Amino acid sequence: MITDFVNFCRYTRNLCETTCTSYRHCFQLFSDFCVSRSLDLENVQQKDVLEFMTEKRRQGVSAASINQYIVAVSAFYDWAVRFRGFRRNPSAGVQKMKTEKSLPVCVPSHLMKLILDKMPENTFKELRNKVVVLLGYHCGLRRAEMLALVDADIDFHAGVIRVFGKGRKVRLVPMSVQLASLMQLYMSSRPASHFGYDRVLVTSTNEPLNYDQIAYVVKSALRPFLPAALCHCHILRHSFATACMNAGVSIESIASLMGHESVETTMRYLTISSERVRAQIQGVF
Repeated sequence: MITDFVNFCRYTRNLCETTCTSYRHCFQLFSDFCVSRSLDLENVQQKDVLEFMTEKRRQGVSAASINQYIVAVSAFYDWAVRFRGFRRNPSAGVQKMKTEKSLPVCVPSHLMKLILDKMPENTFKELRNKVVVLLGYHCGLRRAEMLALVDADIDFHAGVIRVFGKGRKVRLVPMSVQLASLMQLYMSSRPASHFGYDRVLVTSTNEPLNYDQIAYVVKSALRPFLPAALCHCHILRHSFATACMNAGVSIESIASLMGHESVETTMRYLTISSERVRAQIQGVF
């Protein structure tokens, strides 16, 4: 049933692969919980869903992650009621857990410049690795968005990249001069394809990179300068937004560039945009 549900999300609802994978993982955890309690999925009660949430919280799982579990459980039961004859959705009416509002962490622009200056550009792999970091820092791309890029998405004439974001939404993101120049060098140095792939980010044998390889590239670039906990792909996206904010780019423009559904999501970066706030305060007083 889980496979049928995920295929429904993938092919009928046209949800992105990241969401489908997340739904599968989250509901599998709930299914394992039901098995441990000898519960049949069709007869699960609301109290069982609440007990699942409580158990995960006691195990140290964050409230945000538990809320993701509940979204997946609710989506599964909505599907099961419509197509498998289930009588009700036991997660209906279950309130999400209150989450702490944490500020995004970013790398200061001067440190990011140092990191980029230290990255070599001599070999194919070195060019590719620097392109990966620039796609995150100069364009604000998510990891899944980087992996989905194909050659046709790179428009050197217009200086933009076509990005397929969450919910299959398409946006155009401008390339910096540095990224455009490096991207041309990288794409011209790629080995000849024997597999028919046209993905932008590939290995030395022209096979598409995967999630773990992208994470390793970013971690290797950032680790000499940052604590291990900060060496992840999303910190580049946070740093992109903060740099744009400090440079005076409007919140609406940043939200569009990052593919945010709501400007409220982008507003978080106002708090950590110290340079812009400091300049504004100096102007006031």
